[in-house]
Amino acid sequence: GRLTQAWLYPWLAQGAEQYHHERMAYYESAWRNLGEITDWVPPGIHHYWFRTAYRRGRYGEAFAALVKGLAAWPEDEFGGEGLSLGRDLANLLIEFDVPKAAVGVASALRTKLTALRPTTAMRAESHKLLDTLARAYVRCGGDGWRAALALLQRKRSDAYRHFGQDG
Repeated sequence: GRLTQAWLYPWLAQGAEQYHHERMAYYESAWRNLGEITDWVPPGIHHYWFRTAYRRGRYGEAFAALVKGLAAWPEDEFGGEGLSLGRDLANLLIEFDVPKAAVGVASALRTKLTALRPTTAMRAESHKLLDTLARAYVRCGGDGWRAALALLQRKRSDAYRHFGQDG
């Protein structure tokens, strides 16, 4: 029913973002037409709406989705889409030209990840955070590019070691 649609449309929109851009508008419209039932989805689903709006340059909508997801996320739970929402926050801070705050968020997430037992999913998130940190350092200006270059070199090295690809 409608609740199932509320859970599926975000993932369908993500698939459309990568494979069929013309369908993104359809899934977004269908989601909005569901109304209040969308309040009953898990907090992590808002990560997918964040990404959809962010990729299309609609930062106000992206911020709204991010806030909704973070507000509903349990404080004692870390990982999965919650981690993605944290990375989303860092990326949005970069776009809003607050790179030092983005460095702080991304660094805190990496520190938290390092303290946990690594899983493949957590390694992948940590890998993505290297790119976010590099972008933030470049936006900081000055010698930030040096830190960014070192992070991207590490990302490439880690990609070969952990994922068998170039990163």
